Amino acid sequence: MYPFNLTRGTMIPDIERQYLTPGIFFNQKRILDDLQEKYSRSLQDNELLRTKLQQFTPAVVVVEEVTPKVAKEKIIEYLKNNPGSYTSQIAYDLRLPIKAVLKAISSLKKVGKIE
Repeated sequence: MYPFNLTRGTMIPDIERQYLTPGIFFNQKRILDDLQEKYSRSLQDNELLRTKLQQFTPAVVVVEEVTPKVAKEKIIEYLKNNPGSYTSQIAYDLRLPIKAVLKAISSLKKVGKIE
């Protein structure tokens, strides 16, 4: 666990022991090199995190109020060009309120215009 330091009669923690040379002196260059490496890795990790967070930045989407009939027409046209799209993507791309899209899709499924 802790090696005994014969010159001082004290225990040396493992964290300090890794930086000791056989002469029981701290190797400052090794310490500084390790700290520099950890710092540069930390900067790289921060940059990766910043990039990922920018992808999740919320966007403000202005929706337009349309009649249910117009919403259904837009959705049918959209699904012709983008089959299998998610409801949220339809609402985002067409700038329609999500509730209007959900109601329109439900209605279109009932009458058999979409699957």
